[in-house]
Amino acid sequence: MLLPTFFLGAVLPVAAEFLTRRARGAGEAVGRLYTANTIGNILGTVVTGLLFIPRFGFKSSMEIGTLLDILAGAALLVLDPRFARWAKAASSAVTAGLVVLYFALYPPLDALALTYQIFRLRTVPDMGGQSLMDNLKKGRVLLFFEEDGTGTVSVDQTLETGTRALRVNGKVDASTAGDLNTQKLVGHFPLLFHAAPRKVMLVGMGSGITAYSALRHPLERLTCVEISPAVVNASRLFTEQNGDVASDGRFKLIIEDARTFLETTRERYDVIISEPSNPWFAGVANLYTRELFETARARLAPGGVM
Repeated sequence: MLLPTFFLGAVLPVAAEFLTRRARGAGEAVGRLYTANTIGNILGTVVTGLLFIPRFGFKSSMEIGTLLDILAGAALLVLDPRFARWAKAASSAVTAGLVVLYFALYPPLDALALTYQIFRLRTVPDMGGQSLMDNLKKGRVLLFFEEDGTGTVSVDQTLETGTRALRVNGKVDASTAGDLNTQKLVGHFPLLFHAAPRKVMLVGMGSGITAYSALRHPLERLTCVEISPAVVNASRLFTEQNGDVASDGRFKLIIEDARTFLETTRERYDVIISEPSNPWFAGVANLYTRELFETARARLAPGGVM
């Protein structure tokens, strides 16, 4: 990471030095450069999150960004009059050769390594001479991997036990082992506090086990609000545990941010169930705020429970 970080950090100072030598007004040139840099940062964030990653995936988006950086560097090199023609030609040839070599080799993305929650290790395993990641991947097989605007979603299975785990950005958010009882209880427990629940809202699809548990009760409608289409697709690998909940006529799926949905819907619910991921994950904290609970309370029917 040292060399990429060094050269990326050098782009703006080099561009500023290049422009100040070519422009009559150094202050005006640098001002325009920083304006363009700010606009580029904003556009890059929006385009990457809304277009590149959902359409091309994480790896291809990184490659697109790298190619754009290479083109920018090549343009500065070609336009700089201090370099001789042979130096420009040689540098351009070497750069083009490295790009061609990369795509010729095209190293695959190790999705299993990418989605493992190595940041949550409490102890260091006995690696037996293997690398840490090879040791952690041992005995696991990847069944599903998809990227969308919210992050990476995967499902893996432990070969020895057959346990399946649904991971969002590497963190297990549902499984057929340790989390199974929690997923079931979250679906059952809130409904026990309402005399006759008919309309229920569930925040998050996950594996679909919580939705299935709630639908074991005599409900008229269960509205599940899930922000990630990839999570919905991943839940299909848990049909044995979730009873193929999507095929239940009482189940209604809405792809939307739960907070936005609560602020805009006119529906009233007897029970609202919300058990999102940990608040220290990006984008999840807004489901733990006082404002969210106040908004949810306003969407409860008389005698409603959350």
